[in-house]
Amino acid sequence: MPSLEFTVRDVDVTIPEGIPVEICGQRLHSGPLRITLDEAAPAGSSRGALDYDANIARAHFLIQLDLPALRSALEDAGFGVDLSPVRGEIRCVGAILPDHSFSLRGSCRLASHALFHAGALEAQVLTGT
Repeated sequence: MPSLEFTVRDVDVTIPEGIPVEICGQRLHSGPLRITLDEAAPAGSSRGALDYDANIARAHFLIQLDLPALRSALEDAGFGVDLSPVRGEIRCVGAILPDHSFSLRGSCRLASHALFHAGALEAQVLTGT
């Protein structure tokens, strides 16, 4: 059976715990993180494939990571930096489950940003429970 390709049409994840960040030597808490598909990415650029012969699912999607509470705090403090969402790319792979859902894990590469240098942030996609 050939692979079944699909388009990722929506990603909307909120991580309420947030992350610690350091800005100008001060450690701050980011507040909740929000991850969505990158609206500026070309149509159809977030895709995946289901390989039923190998029982493997693969997905690649372009995302934006937003830190709304941190952005608001920095705006209120008068920081004159680009506070747009951080753009990134998620690549993941995992097993196709008996009910045809899939359990993915992988990595996320984030682009350079006014607040973060490329490589300063790392993210992993962990298998759900």
